[in-house]
Amino acid sequence: MSESGEKSFLVPTGGKVDPMCMALAKAVYDKETGVRRTIINSLTELGRKQPNLLLSTCLEYLMKNQKCPREHRIVLLKIVIKVLSMRRDQVTKSLSLDLIQLAVKEMTASSDVIPDWQGVASELLVALGHHYPKEVFQELFSRFQPTSIPHYFIIKSLGDFATSNPMDVVPELKGVLARTLPILSSIKRDNLRWVIGYALTHFCEAITSYMANLDGVAEDPHNITFATFSSEIFPAYEVMVTNWILSKDERVRLITAHCMGNMCAVMDIEQFQKEVHRLVPAMLQLYRKEKDHLPVTQALSNILEVAAAATQAGIEEDAADPEAPMRVPFMQPLLTPILETIHPLTVRPPDPNDANSIKNNNELLRCFEIIGRVFSGPLIAFLLDRLDITRQKSATVRSGTLLIIRHIANRISSGPLDDKKGLLVSGMKPLVLHESDLKCRHSLSQVVIAMGSHDYLKEEGGEDLVQFIVRQCAVSDEHCKKADAARSTPPGPEDVTVGQLRKMCDNILYLLAETVPCMEQVLWPFLFESLVPAKYTEALGVVCKSIAYLGNKKREEWNHGTEPTEEDGSPVPYAYIVDFERAVNLPKPHDIVARLFVMLNDPHHREFGLHMLNALRAIGPIIHPDIAIMWDHALPKLVQFMEAKKGDAWNSQTWEDLVLRLLAETIKLVADDEWTMKLGESYSTQIDLYRKNSELKRCSLKHLGLILQKLQHKAFINEKLDLMFKCIEPHQDDVQRQGCAQGFGYCAATHLDASLERLQDLLRPKMPPAKPKESGGFFSKLFGGSDKPKGPTEDERKTAVLALGYITAYAPAKLITSRIEVSIMSTLNPMLENATSVSLRETLVKAIDLIGKTVHPNHLKLGKGYVFSQRDALLSCLIRYMDPSAGSGKKLSSAAHSGLRQLRILALNACSTLVQLEPSLPEELESQLVKTTVEFFAIQPLLPPDDAKKKKYSPEKLAALEEAIAAQRTLFENFNQLLATILAMNSSMECLSRLFKMILPWIKSPRAHERARAVASFLALLRRYVEYKSTETEQKVDSHFFELGHTLALLVPRCTDPSPGIRLAAVESIQTVLYVDYFLRNAPDERPTSDSQAHEGYEDGGEEGQAVPVTKTPTYDMQPPRQLYPLTEMRPRISAAELQTQFGAVNTLAGVLCEMLVDQELPVFLLELIDGLTDVELTSASGTCIALVAVLRLKGAQLLESVPELITKLLEAMKGIKEEKTMNGTLHAVRTLAIHHCLPVLNELLKTAVPHSEHVVKSLQVVAKTESLVVGVIDHLCDILNNSQVIIETGETSVKPSHEGMSATCALTEILQEQSLAAVVTDKYAQLCGTVLLRLGTTSGMGVSQPREQAEQLLRAFIALAQDELIESDLARDSENPDAEVVDESDKGKKKKKGSSAVRTYWSLLKKEETYGRAVSCIAAAVAQAHNEELLQIYQFLLPYLKGNFAGQRLVTALSFAEFMNHVHADSELLQHLLNALLTCLVDAQLKMAALRGLGNIASNGADPVNQFAPTVVDALTSHIEDADESIALESMCGLSKVFELVHDHHVGPILINIIHRIRPAFEKPNPELRAASMELFGTMARFGAGGARDVFFEQICTSLPALVMHLNDESAAVQKACKRAFRRLGPLMQGEDLEALFASPQFDDDAHLMYIDVLEAIALAIVKYYPNRINYFVMTTLEFFKSKWHVLRANAATFVGFMLGNLPPSDYRRPINMGIVSTALINLLKQPKPEVRKAAASAMSLLYDY
Repeated sequence: MSESGEKSFLVPTGGKVDPMCMALAKAVYDKETGVRRTIINSLTELGRKQPNLLLSTCLEYLMKNQKCPREHRIVLLKIVIKVLSMRRDQVTKSLSLDLIQLAVKEMTASSDVIPDWQGVASELLVALGHHYPKEVFQELFSRFQPTSIPHYFIIKSLGDFATSNPMDVVPELKGVLARTLPILSSIKRDNLRWVIGYALTHFCEAITSYMANLDGVAEDPHNITFATFSSEIFPAYEVMVTNWILSKDERVRLITAHCMGNMCAVMDIEQFQKEVHRLVPAMLQLYRKEKDHLPVTQALSNILEVAAAATQAGIEEDAADPEAPMRVPFMQPLLTPILETIHPLTVRPPDPNDANSIKNNNELLRCFEIIGRVFSGPLIAFLLDRLDITRQKSATVRSGTLLIIRHIANRISSGPLDDKKGLLVSGMKPLVLHESDLKCRHSLSQVVIAMGSHDYLKEEGGEDLVQFIVRQCAVSDEHCKKADAARSTPPGPEDVTVGQLRKMCDNILYLLAETVPCMEQVLWPFLFESLVPAKYTEALGVVCKSIAYLGNKKREEWNHGTEPTEEDGSPVPYAYIVDFERAVNLPKPHDIVARLFVMLNDPHHREFGLHMLNALRAIGPIIHPDIAIMWDHALPKLVQFMEAKKGDAWNSQTWEDLVLRLLAETIKLVADDEWTMKLGESYSTQIDLYRKNSELKRCSLKHLGLILQKLQHKAFINEKLDLMFKCIEPHQDDVQRQGCAQGFGYCAATHLDASLERLQDLLRPKMPPAKPKESGGFFSKLFGGSDKPKGPTEDERKTAVLALGYITAYAPAKLITSRIEVSIMSTLNPMLENATSVSLRETLVKAIDLIGKTVHPNHLKLGKGYVFSQRDALLSCLIRYMDPSAGSGKKLSSAAHSGLRQLRILALNACSTLVQLEPSLPEELESQLVKTTVEFFAIQPLLPPDDAKKKKYSPEKLAALEEAIAAQRTLFENFNQLLATILAMNSSMECLSRLFKMILPWIKSPRAHERARAVASFLALLRRYVEYKSTETEQKVDSHFFELGHTLALLVPRCTDPSPGIRLAAVESIQTVLYVDYFLRNAPDERPTSDSQAHEGYEDGGEEGQAVPVTKTPTYDMQPPRQLYPLTEMRPRISAAELQTQFGAVNTLAGVLCEMLVDQELPVFLLELIDGLTDVELTSASGTCIALVAVLRLKGAQLLESVPELITKLLEAMKGIKEEKTMNGTLHAVRTLAIHHCLPVLNELLKTAVPHSEHVVKSLQVVAKTESLVVGVIDHLCDILNNSQVIIETGETSVKPSHEGMSATCALTEILQEQSLAAVVTDKYAQLCGTVLLRLGTTSGMGVSQPREQAEQLLRAFIALAQDELIESDLARDSENPDAEVVDESDKGKKKKKGSSAVRTYWSLLKKEETYGRAVSCIAAAVAQAHNEELLQIYQFLLPYLKGNFAGQRLVTALSFAEFMNHVHADSELLQHLLNALLTCLVDAQLKMAALRGLGNIASNGADPVNQFAPTVVDALTSHIEDADESIALESMCGLSKVFELVHDHHVGPILINIIHRIRPAFEKPNPELRAASMELFGTMARFGAGGARDVFFEQICTSLPALVMHLNDESAAVQKACKRAFRRLGPLMQGEDLEALFASPQFDDDAHLMYIDVLEAIALAIVKYYPNRINYFVMTTLEFFKSKWHVLRANAATFVGFMLGNLPPSDYRRPINMGIVSTALINLLKQPKPEVRKAAASAMSLLYDY
C-alpha cells in the first residue's frame, strides 16, 4: 500500500531505475515518431532486464492515471504484451493476476466498443492465458453471468482464447454455451450479434481442432466428441438460421453465415441432412445480398465438405449392400441451384489487388472440386452447357468455365472422372471450331495442356484440341502487330495479347511432345497434317520442332527394334514408318519435301531453318530410304552453317544455293523420274501457298525450274513452264518475276529451244475467247468492237524480257551464240526502242547486262573472238535511258533523280559489261558516255538522320531512307567501275588525261559531296591505271604525267579538306600521281622480268575476264621510289580529326613534293597553289598555306626570279585572310623572308594601345622567338615592371597604373606564350618568378581591375611556359578544400545551377584584395617545392623589396618568405636569413600574420633547426596564443602544433601545464577552427607526457577527456578530425591497452567514418575497466554538457553517461556516484525540445536497469 492508502502495484527494485522507468512510461507517447520509437525500445529493453519492474510500472501508471490519453494507454499495453512474449516465465504470479485484472478493466472500462484500445487489452488477456488459462477463463466466465449479456470484448476474448488454447478451453466450453444460448434470442444489437457469431465460429473451430488433436490419443480424459456439443450448437444454429441470417447488418449476416458453416461440422449428421435443404438456399441467397462473398464461400465449402463426406458414406453403404434399394443422394436436388449460383461468381475474374477476392475465387474452385468428387456427371453436364457458344454469348463466362474445367482436370486426376474424359474432350470441339475471343482461346489452351497431362487427348476429339493449339501457333507477326495496334489501351497484367497466346501455345505443343509420354500416340503422325496447309505456315517451326523430337525418339526405337507393336505383331498406328497410302489424311512424302524445301529459304523466321532441318533428318527414312544417309550427312552441316553465319555474316544467296544443291542431290539419289514428276507436281500445286510471300514464291519457282531441268517429259515441261509464267499474277512483283525468270533459265540449261519457244509463244498476241453470238442491230454494228488479237501487258513483257536474259545466261555456250541475234535480240529490239516506263527500262537493262556477260569471251570460251554487233547501239540506248533530259537543256529535279536511281545503277553496270567487249569504244561514244555519267556528281546526297531526327521517322520511312542511301552508294561504285573499264580497254596516259579533264573541275566544287565524289573517282582511276601499267608488256608509250603541276596544285588544298575521306583520297592521289610520273619518266627501254610489282599503299586489282600475260617482260619498272614512302606512313595523320596533325602531315607532303617535282614544274605549281589560300574551305586554305611555307623554305634558293611576285601575292593574301591558322602560316612565311633584314623595335611596340592588337602581338612573338634578341627583351621588360613608376598617385588615397607598366605586362605575357622560350625561362627563372610575384603586389589596392587581370594573365603565361604543373594544379584546387580534386578553370564562366555554390579556387582568390595573399602563399609554396635550387636566388632578388616603396611588394615578400621556411632543407644560412627577416616583420601589423606562419613553418626543416632556434620561436608564438584577434591566436596555435612535433622536452617542460591551461578554454569556443586548433595542439603535446611528466600529463588527459569525447562528434568536421588525431596521440599515455587499440583503429583515420555510438561504448567500457575510481568524476564532468548550447553535445553526454554507468558492474565504485543527480538530469533531458536529446536520454535510461 502507498502512503496515501491506495494500493501500489509497483514491484520496485529500490534503485534509481524505478523513477527513470516511470519517467519513460510517462513520456512514451512523444510527439516525435522517432523519439516515441526510441522510448518504446528503451522500455522494452528495461522489460527484458527487469520484467516485473517494467510491467508493474506500466500497471501502476495505468491504474493511477485513468485520465491519460487513450493512445498513451494503448502504447503501454502493447509494450506489456511484447515484454510478456519475451519474459512470460519470469513474471510473478501476483503481478500476472494484477495484469489480468488490468486487462479486464481496460477492456470493460467503457461500455462503448473502442476496438484499438479494448482490442489491445483483449490481446493482453489472451497472452496471459497461455500461462494462466484457468484464471483467465474464470475471469472471463465470471463476467458472463447467466441471462445477462456480457461486454462485447468479453465475448470476443472468449472466442480468441478458445482458438489459441483449445485443449484447455474446449472441456469448459459446454458451460459457456449453456450461458450463451439463453441470451441469443434476446440480443438485438448488431455488434453483439456479430461478436457472438464470431465467438461461436471460433468455438466450433476450437472443437474441430480439439478433435483433430485427439487423433492418435488412446483415450480422452474428458470423453469429448462432436456429439457432446451438438445439443448446444443446434439451438444456436436454429436462432441464426431463422433470425440472424436475415439481419439488416451486413457484418452480422456474413459472420452468421461463416458460423453456420462451421456449425455443420459439429452438428449431428441426421440434423445436418434435415437442415441442409434450408441452409443451402439461405447461403445462396446471401450471394445476392452481400458484397463480401468470402465468408459465405467458406461456409458453403464447409457445408459441401460435410455433405460430400455423408454422400460418399451413403454410396459406400449402397455398394456394400447391393440388394438394398438405391438411395437418392440428399444433396442432388440442391446441385443445380448451387451450381447456378456459384458459377457466375467463379467465372468473374478476381481482383489481383484484393487478397479476399483471390481467396474467394480459390474457395469457389474448391467448391467445384468437392462437387466433382461425388457428383461428376451433373457437374460436367452443367459446365459443358455453359460452354455452348451458340447460347452463351459472354466470353468471360466461357473463359471462366474453362478455368473451372482446368482446375477439375488437374485436381481430380483419376477415379470420378475416368468415364467422363471423352465427354469433356468432345465438349471442347465447338469452342475449338468457333471460339474467337482471345481470353477464351488462352483459357482453352490451358485446358488442353491440363488434359494432355492427364491422358484426356487420346479420346475422340483430342486431335481437334491439338489442331487448335497449332492454329494458335500459326499466328503471323503482322497479325500480332495489328492486334496490338488495334488496342485502344495498353494491355494490363491480366490481359492477353495475341503474341503472348502464340508464345504460350508454342511452348504447350512442344511440352506435350517432349514431357507427356501419353501424347506420343496422339501427335505421331498426326502432326504431319499441319505441314502443308497454308493456314499452318506460321506454326511450321514449332510443328517441325515437335516432329523432330518425336521422330528422333521413334527412329532410335526403330533402329534398335524396340518400337511397340500390336498383340499380333503388326505395327501400332503410331509406328515410326508411316503408311501414307493407308493414312489418307497425311500429306505424301513429295508434298512434305516440296513444302519444307521452299520454307527452308526463310530460315531465321521463328527458327524455321533449324527445326525443319532437324525434322527432315528425323523423317528421312520415311520420305525415301535412298536419301536418308545423304540427309544424315548433309543436314547437320547446313545446321552448322546456319549457326556459324549469323547477323552480318549471313548471306541469303549462299543459303539459297545450298538448299538448291540439296534438292538436286536428293533428286539425283532418288533417280526416279516418276518420283521427280510427283515432286514437280507438288511444287506446282503448292505455288499458290506463297502468293502472299514473294520471296518464297521466287524460291519455289527456282526449285520447279531445277526439277524441270532434270526431266525429259516434254509435255510436262511445257505445262509447267506455262504454269510458271501464268502464276505471276499480276506481273508487277519484281521478286516473283525474278523467280520465274530464273526458273526458265534453269530449265533452259537442258531445254533451250523449248524454253525459248514457250516464251515467244507467251509473248505473241492472242485472240480473245469467243463470245456468245448476240442479236445484231444497228448500234451493235456501229459501236461493237472487232475481235483483235490481244498482246501481253507491259508487266508480262517485263517478265518475259527478264526470262530471256536468264535463258541467255544459263543456256549452253555452244548453242546460245546462234540464238542471240535471231531469237533473242530480235525480240528485245522493238521493246528497247519503244519502252517508256522506267520499270520496263530497268528490266531491259538487266537483260542487256545478262546478255553482255554471256557473250564475253571468258564465258563463251569458244577459242575465237565473238563480236557482238549491237554493242554500240545498246550503249547509246543506255545513255538515253540514264539521261532522258539530254539535248533538252532542262535539269532534272531531285524527285526525278530519285526515280532514275535504280535504272542508272543497272545501266552503269550494263555499260561496264558492254565496254569490256571488243573492240574498244570510239572516242566520241566514250566522251558522250562519261560526260553523261559524270553529271551524277551533282546529285544531292542522302544522309542518315541524326538521333534526334531518327525518332520522328517511322520504321518504314527509316528503312526506305537507308535503302536509298545504299543505292546511291552503289550508283557511284558502278560509275567508278565504268571508268575503270574504259581505261582497261585503253590504258594510255592520253585516255587517262581525257577522263581526268572531265573529273578535275569537280574537285574545286564549293559543295562537299561533289568534291568527295570527284576525288574518289580520280583516285579509283589512278589505281586502275597503275594496275594496268604493272602488267603492260607493250612498247613504252607514255613518258610523263600530263599537266603534273596543275594537277598537284588542285589536289593539295583537298589534303586538309573538312571531310576525312576527301583528305585521305587526296593524299593517296598525290602519291599515286607522283608515282606514275616517276615510273613513266624512269621507264627503261628494256628491263628484265621481275616477280615483284606491288608496293604498300597501292591496291592490286583486276577486271573479271582480263587476261594477264605472264610470258612477256613488263614495260615499266613499278618499284616505287623511297621518297614516296612517307606519304604512305602519313595517311593515319592526315585522316586524324586534329588539324595540327593534318598540318604536320602537309609539311611532310611538302617535303616529298620538293623532292619529286621537276624544276620546270615548280613555279607553275606554286603560282597555282597560292590560289588555294582563298579556297572555300578554311581548313583547306590553311593547309595550302602550310604547304606553301614549307616549299618556300626548302626551295627558296631556286625561286630567285619568282620571289617578288610570290611575296606580293602573299602580302596581299594576308589582308583578306580571316582564318587565324592561315594568317599564322602567312606570317611565318613573311618571317622566313624578313629574318634576313630587320627586327621590330620593342619600345615602339610598347607605345601601342593596351591591349595590343593582333598584329602587334604576333610581331612581338616573332621578335622574341629570335634567339639573339630574347634575353635583352626580357631584361628590359622586367626592369620596367620592378623599378619604374608602375603606380602613379592621383591623390592622397587614389592611384592608377602607368601605361608603361601595363604595356610591359602585356608584352611579357604575350612573349611568354611562346613555347619556344621555355629554355630562356629556365635560365632566368628567379628573375621572372620574382617579377611576377612583385607585379601581383603592385596591382594591390586597385581591386578587380585591368592591371590585376593583366598580372594574373602574366602569371598564367609564366606557369605554362615554365611547365610548373605543381603551381598550376595548386592554384586550380578548391581553396576551401585543398585536398579535393583539381577544378577545371574552363568551366568557371558557365552558369551555375540554381542552388549550387561556385568552387573558390586560388585563382579566384587573386581577384579580391582581402584574399589575394592566400593565393600568393600558394604560389610561393609551389615555387619553393618545384624549384628549390632557385630558392636562394629568389630570396636575394626579393629581399630588397621587403622595405620597398609599395606596400604590395612588402606583403608579397613577407608571404613568400613565410612559405620558403617550409623548403629551406639543409641550407642553414638561408634559414637564418629568412628567420631574421620574419622576426623583423612582427612589428608591422600588416605582416604579423605572415611572420607567425613563417615561424611555425620552421618545423618543416627538421628537429635540429627547430631546437636551435626554439627559445626565440616558441617565445614569439606563445606570446600571441591568447591574442584578442582570433586569427592571430589561431595562427599561433597552429605554429606551436608544428613546432611541438620536433622540439626537445626541456624547451617545453617548464611551460607545458601553463600552455594546457591557456588553451583549454578554447575547447568550447564558438569558432570551430579555434576549437580544432586547440585540440590539435593538445594532442601534439602528448610528446611531452612521457618520462617524469607522465603522471602530471595523465591528470591533464583525464581532466580533458570528457570534453574530447564530446567533441569527437562535434558539428564541425574539422573539430572531429582534430579530436581523432588527439586521441591517436594520447592513446599510448592513457594507461589502457583497450583504449590504445581503439584509438589506433582505422576508424580514427582522418577520412574514415566514425561509428560514434560504438566508439562511445568502447571508451566507456575501457573507463570502467581501467579507471573505475574516476567514474564519478567523468560522470559528473559529462553531466555539465547536459547544459551545453549545442544540442549534439547534450545528446552525446547523455549517451556517454548511459554507457559508463550501464557497463559499470555492481561494486564499491558505484557508491560515490550520486545516482539521484544522474537520474534527475536524464529525466530532465526527456523534456528537452530537441528530439535527438530526448532519444539519447531514453536510450541511456535503458542501460541503467540495475541501479
